[in-house]
Amino acid sequence: MKRSLLAAVAAVVAVAGCGGGSSSEGIAAHDAWARTTPPGVTVGVVYMKLTSSTDDALLGASVAPSIAAKVELHTNTTTGDMSSMQPVASMPVSPDQDIELDPLGSHLMLVDLAGPLTSGQKFDVTLHFRTAGDEQVPVEVRDEAP
Repeated sequence: MKRSLLAAVAAVVAVAGCGGGSSSEGIAAHDAWARTTPPGVTVGVVYMKLTSSTDDALLGASVAPSIAAKVELHTNTTTGDMSSMQPVASMPVSPDQDIELDPLGSHLMLVDLAGPLTSGQKFDVTLHFRTAGDEQVPVEVRDEAP
């Protein structure tokens, strides 16, 4: 009885200790945000940090149609002075390899926005993982990184 109570308390502390994000099945999302967009722009971006206690892969993401038609995984590569953005099929995440979705690198591309993303707006993005399944993450639209 004493052990099960201690295990339950430890589990609650572990989940509460993830502050600023959401987590399930060993995956934790931290500091999710999207950049504001001006009227008429049809794409947007979502950034966050993903950590995992197990080997897994981010396979894709989705948002409500009231936000965008689809979400693509993108990565930036730089060769010499040239940078380019490429869609990717997946992004590995493991205890040794976090996913950093940031303005200078990989990100979630919101395609065919339903309207401008405005500062203070909030929406959910659902991340699709190979092993952990779906993880819903709250996103706040901001002018600058948190």
